[in-house]
Amino acid sequence: MSKLHLVATVAIIGVVLFAQVPGEEPWAAELTNFGHGPAFAVLTVLLFRILRAQPTWKLPILAEYAVVVVIALALGAVIELLQGMIGRDQSIDDLASDAQGTLAAAGFLAMVDPKLQGRGSHRGMRLAGLLLGLAGTTMLLWQPIDALSVKLRYAY
Repeated sequence: MSKLHLVATVAIIGVVLFAQVPGEEPWAAELTNFGHGPAFAVLTVLLFRILRAQPTWKLPILAEYAVVVVIALALGAVIELLQGMIGRDQSIDDLASDAQGTLAAAGFLAMVDPKLQGRGSHRGMRLAGLLLGLAGTTMLLWQPIDALSVKLRYAY
């Protein structure tokens, strides 16, 4: 199953790197940028699965989350650099969307992580995960909602 996770990870990176919503309208660019967040949420889940499947992966729980988040954000930075090399826009906003998707996924993962279930000492981590997941999701959804409201405001 780990090979399937690796293939899926490479596929997601490829989609984020090369895919673009067709059209010149601002909503097409906004939708393309928005796609970074959900893609990085899925990428974060896949990275957890890949790294936890390794027999030598024995870190404290908080360190596991930190390593996965750092790897995901590093991949986001590399993707932005590569996009500049292939003629696409490099954008700090895209990197922010990557971070929002990554943090949302990491937060929600903490809520369902079997290593954190049933342990009173980890309730704080699970609650922090819920809050982080909700915050990341809210920030991620804010951009397209704001763009839509601006479009609707000026449409009339």
